[in-house]
Formats: sequence, C-alpha cells, structure tokens
Amino acid sequence: VAGVSFIRGIMAEATNTGKSLIAAAIVASFRDKREGIILVDSKDLYQQALVDFGKLFPGEVGEVNADRMKIRRITICMVQTLGRRIVKFANMRNWLAKLDWIVVDEGDKLIGRKDCKKILGFAYNAPIRICLSGTPLTHKGNTKQKDEPHKGSTRNQELLAYFGPVIHRRTNKENVEEGISAKPHITFRKGNEKRRLVDGWKDEYDGCITKN
Repeated sequence: VAGVSFIRGIMAEATNTGKSLIAAAIVASFRDKREGIILVDSKDLYQQALVDFGKLFPGEVGEVNADRMKIRRITICMVQTLGRRIVKFANMRNWLAKLDWIVVDEGDKLIGRKDCKKILGFAYNAPIRICLSGTPLTHKGNTKQKDEPHKGSTRNQELLAYFGPVIHRRTNKENVEEGISAKPHITFRKGNEKRRLVDGWKDEYDGCITKN
C-alpha cells in the first residue's frame, strides 16, 4: 500500500531506539503523500514528535492538543483531546474515516483506553496501522517481552486485532552491546540536601539525568 511492503504490525523498539524517527521513516517511504495521524499520550512525546517531524516534513505537520487544532498531511495528536473532539464534532469523525495511516506511540498502553478505542474505531478505513512500543504484549509478571501474548490479557488481544503481529523487535541488550545505550550502574548515596522542583519535573529530569 502506497509503496509500503508491510501495512500492519507492532514494532517492539526498546528505549533509545528512536521510535519517532522510525515512524518518520515509515511516512517518508510512502510513494504518494498519504494523510495520517500519530497518536501520543505524553506531553514530552508530543513535543518531541512535533520537533522531529517538523524538521523532516516542513510545512506538512499539524497538531491537535487542548489549545490548538491544525490539520495537515501529518497530524500529531494528543489522544485525550482528539477523543473529546470526535464525540462533539461529526466532521472530526468524517476526517478520521478518510485517513490512510495511523501510527500509535506506546500503543500497548493506549489500546486499553476508551478515547483511543473511539479514535481507532472511527479510523476504520486506514489500511496502514503501526504500533510502536518498548514493551508490547506483556502482562503483570512477564518481563521477558515474549511475542506470544498472555492468555488472560484482553488488551493484548485488542492490540493484535487492530495492528497485527510483532514485525520487528529491537532490545535494550542489543542497544547496549552496540554502544547505542549505556549500561547503567546505579549507586545510592544518602543526601544532605532537600531539593524543591523549581522549574518543573521535565527541567529537573533533563538537568539531572539526560544532560548530566
């Protein structure tokens, strides 16, 4: 479909593999300029996707969040906001029905949510459906990330029903062995200072972890 050799599937990509760029590569591989959406649940993932896709597809990226709605060929959507809008506005449901592709980031978490199910339900005509996740088809007590879903997991069955099987897997072990990720060494030390989050969690995370 549109030059893509696979049209449905779950891509199990460990942290630091670059899920946003993988999604961008899928979109870039389309023979024609097909229209679709990228569903995210996290504000951080949302902002990251806007930056990454904006650089790679200038002028073609839109967004749907609580404050703004701009529909383009590639629209980054906060699942909560889009879920509310399709309940209120019929034109949003008609738009979803005309989409060619859907990429869902952290789909294993979103698939169990009512707003996500509504969105996927109205986007029934989209032939290209990709789920990106670091830990798909897992369940409580299963840390081996097996491709076979847990028998008692309704969420896994819904994930497989909409997206199909796992078509690619990249593990954290592979990333560490190839030098893409660092093997963590964790040491606990007793501190002597109480710290207040002045600039918010994201800035503290960046300063103390990401850019430390």
